[in-house]
Amino acid sequence: MHMKNLTEIRAGRSCDAAAVAVLWTGSNVIRAREDEIRSSLNVFPSVVAQCVDDSFGLVGFAYSEQLAPEVLEVKNIMVAEQHRNRGIGSMMLQNLEMFAANNYYRSIIVFNSDLYKSREHSKLPATSFYLRAGYNLVDDTGNTRTFVKPIS
Repeated sequence: MHMKNLTEIRAGRSCDAAAVAVLWTGSNVIRAREDEIRSSLNVFPSVVAQCVDDSFGLVGFAYSEQLAPEVLEVKNIMVAEQHRNRGIGSMMLQNLEMFAANNYYRSIIVFNSDLYKSREHSKLPATSFYLRAGYNLVDDTGNTRTFVKPIS
């Protein structure tokens, strides 16, 4: 069975903070701060991806915040490496887009950077992911790409 069919996308909750911190730390060189994550999950529109049979627990998360009165910014989106390329990130992004549409936002913006480029474990940019999702590349500084998607 395709992993996407075993994954539930739901609103993030403060009780997810520890699991999100584990996901974050597993994919980044910088250790996550659980208290900051808990605060973000309480305040910002967020979603998590969880295996329905709970064999893996949380496998992804995304959160956003209001950048301007009609603009929502995706602050972070991540799927555990072993669960990538299965549509989970796309489902989480679509969920945030539905939130934006239902709450009168006119566009979503994403800043996607090459993180930790000089370190051994660099994080690759998700340029093709955002282009496939219908986002327009509006700026590229070489290290950071800015994407925007109008919400109708």
